[in-house]
Amino acid sequence: MTDKEQFLHDFRREANDTCRLLTNVDPQSQSDVLPVRNALNRLVVLRRALRYAKLGRLLNEDEYTVASMSLDGLKGAVTNLAQELETRPGHSVHFRSRRVSMPMRRGAPRYDISKTQLQFLLNCRFKKKQIAAIMHVSTKTVHNRLKTFNLATREYSAITDEDLDSAVRAVMMGNRRIGANAVLTR
Repeated sequence: MTDKEQFLHDFRREANDTCRLLTNVDPQSQSDVLPVRNALNRLVVLRRALRYAKLGRLLNEDEYTVASMSLDGLKGAVTNLAQELETRPGHSVHFRSRRVSMPMRRGAPRYDISKTQLQFLLNCRFKKKQIAAIMHVSTKTVHNRLKTFNLATREYSAITDEDLDSAVRAVMMGNRRIGANAVLTR
């Protein structure tokens, strides 16, 4: 691995680690301002390393510009997060499903999860496990609600029958030895 490849590998790893640290930040907690400040310090160090790499001719001008712009965007987002955390005492941006107790029903309270919420998350192409993490419920709860609301997580193609037939014909024209059944089963 060349020096340039090693630098880019380390730079990318450090930027990813900085982002990963920010995924666990809880806006409700005042103590979570510290990890955001630490992330800002890490980004300052990354900026310095980027300048040294340019001065040491590890990076050309274009590579430096692209990496610098990416770093500036990330730093701007982290700065905004830090300011938001410092100016918003006790206000939560996290979502947690509300527990609803049903009188005269046995068992644990149910989570208040609407069909609209699930449809929105499915349209954003989240998987069941991701939806469960977002809503702070178990995957089993998400699975049961999807079943209750008759929502499917499977993805279906938006191609029409005519478009599919024309695509099959195009493949068959390219190779006379392929039949329609062989193409459709692949």
